[in-house]
Amino acid sequence: MKKINSIFILFVISLTVMSCNSNNVKPYSETSFALGTVCSITLYEKNNDFSFQEAFKIIQNIENKMSPVILNSELDQINSNAGINPVKVSEDTFFVIEEGIKYANLPGSKFDITIGPLVNLWAIGTEKQNVPETHTIEAVLPFIGSQNILLNNNEKTVFLQYKNMAIDLGGIAKGYAADILKEFLLNKGFTKGIINLGGNVLTFGKKNKETLWKIGIQNPIDSRGQYIGTIETDESAVVTSGIYERYFEKNGNRYHHILDPDSGYPVENNLLSITIVAHNGIMADAYSTVVFSAGLIRGMEILESTDKLEGIFITKDKKIFVSSGLEEYFQLKSSNFSLVDF
Repeated sequence: MKKINSIFILFVISLTVMSCNSNNVKPYSETSFALGTVCSITLYEKNNDFSFQEAFKIIQNIENKMSPVILNSELDQINSNAGINPVKVSEDTFFVIEEGIKYANLPGSKFDITIGPLVNLWAIGTEKQNVPETHTIEAVLPFIGSQNILLNNNEKTVFLQYKNMAIDLGGIAKGYAADILKEFLLNKGFTKGIINLGGNVLTFGKKNKETLWKIGIQNPIDSRGQYIGTIETDESAVVTSGIYERYFEKNGNRYHHILDPDSGYPVENNLLSITIVAHNGIMADAYSTVVFSAGLIRGMEILESTDKLEGIFITKDKKIFVSSGLEEYFQLKSSNFSLVDF
């Protein structure tokens, strides 16, 4: 198959499916809070040399390095030393920042990890959320640009050239955490499972020989847990970006968290959400922002130009567009939306 942040796994488990599980072990899972969201891991095999606490500790360690709000995290140190000194970081943080720069350099990309000053101004999802004055937005725009991040690969240092710069890895860190967690679980001998980091879903292995994983896609105009359709997939990462996830309303206008680094305001187009299906978490996470910001036409062009990505677009006029490699795997469940050929 060629190829949410609000999707959920639909566990449609029958006795037939259960009998296909390795050693007839029922799925078991645990949930924890990390990366600012609810995270869950579901596994289909037993392993006495494994604890969920060990797995969740991996996620917590990534947050402790890459959170911009945890005091003395590696990211906090980078931002605090902007325009002053390079900061030596771990392999994890260095790699994620490298990847962030790569996605920022895609043609026409509005994905930029130096969006931090704008994120701090808008503060969407916090008690301080507000519509910034135009002059305050204009004042921070010159400090947004991944080209102003200096990396030293030998020393593993990161330097922000200007004092008012700030990196925010919110659009890519969860995808990376899912990839690392998958690698850990595979090394522990698990052959199939589901990682759900606040809606960033990664499946590995096959549910069984006959059954693909079934993933429900959140209805962007309904309450959480209500879905517009499902997709079936094998080993994939599935991530959604949408205007319904984190937003506030003021004077009749909705302001969502997907910010345009060029204008300084939330991205404006006809999309409610975009769901990306990719081979790994970091790609799905980053491209969910890249494609949403690109809009329907350009976004579909991006997806159709590679066999590594698929996607589902939901527009404000309640239309759904599915990329070609995903069409046979998507099933519409809501009569309030219409599936339209692109």
